[in-house]
Amino acid sequence: MLFVIPAFLYNGGMTKVKVTVLVLMLASFSLLSGSDAIPGETLGGYESLLGNTIDQIFENMGAPEGMSVYQGEEDAYGSVVFRYGESLSLFWIDNRVWQVRLGDTILQDESFQLAGTSSEQILHNWGSPYYREDDLLVYALKGTEFPVGCAFYFDDQGTLADLYIFRRDY
Repeated sequence: MLFVIPAFLYNGGMTKVKVTVLVLMLASFSLLSGSDAIPGETLGGYESLLGNTIDQIFENMGAPEGMSVYQGEEDAYGSVVFRYGESLSLFWIDNRVWQVRLGDTILQDESFQLAGTSSEQILHNWGSPYYREDDLLVYALKGTEFPVGCAFYFDDQGTLADLYIFRRDY
């Protein structure tokens, strides 16, 4: 199994030691069945983008506004990234979406209602995360055809900055 570190982990300036420990934790996390369901929470349907092919994305969303390559610290941790506006990024591996990043514009949408959310509010509503740091909460989700994770990344003020939804089997 190819295991890729979610791109959000490198946005926080993590050290190699932290990344190494986190690789081991997320590797075991990727083997879980997703027993930690999130009661009553929605991800706005964005989790349905995971596993989509390029043809499916182009048919449903059109061509991206921009593309880039995200390269982690090791060669195996690279992804092509499609950008749709400032707040939606799709990360690709093996011709499928494996990670979705939702930024502040999407999080501010009334239907999402996550803008300005603090880590304490997420903890209250979602319960104990699988993994936690000062600026990061990671949850395991279930109810999909493959294991899914959700990561909340917080800014220096403790307010939700980005939400990442990712396949845990990549």
